[in-house]
Amino acid sequence: MLERLEPHTARVTLGVDCAPNGNQASEREHLRKKAEIFADNYRTAKGLDKNEAWEGILTTVMATMKYPTAATQLTEADWDYVLSPIFTAGLPKAGIARNFPHDVLYGPILFQELGVMHMFDHQELEHLRILLQHGNRDTKLTELFKHSWEALRLELGVSGSLTDWNYA
Repeated sequence: MLERLEPHTARVTLGVDCAPNGNQASEREHLRKKAEIFADNYRTAKGLDKNEAWEGILTTVMATMKYPTAATQLTEADWDYVLSPIFTAGLPKAGIARNFPHDVLYGPILFQELGVMHMFDHQELEHLRILLQHGNRDTKLTELFKHSWEALRLELGVSGSLTDWNYA
């Protein structure tokens, strides 16, 4: 039996907690819950080597956080809220102070920093990848992009290509 839901009500679909009206609050809380479960497991883990702990952060929970980024539109502050329990519990297990500067944590390895990509940056790059991948294909997603682009042009009240206008 199908359940009728309001547009603001979210349900988990293919691992993403999404609502038809685009409300991201439920997805933020869904991801935060996953981060808290990971943090609780890490806090109680015994005999975890520092390198194993660091690799565990990068390859397990961060990969879990990457999965829904194509379908999310969380802000940088939302991602900081979601990731907070992971780094609060995970960094000490990896031999790094829990209040370690995030500029160094998210900085590139090239400059002798830790090279963790912030999930907000990953999310935005994932959106760009999808746009580029589907930009000139004949898919339903391409049609949605074209309709959204046209709606934006109409809302702005401009003719021609949006990239030809000077908005400064």
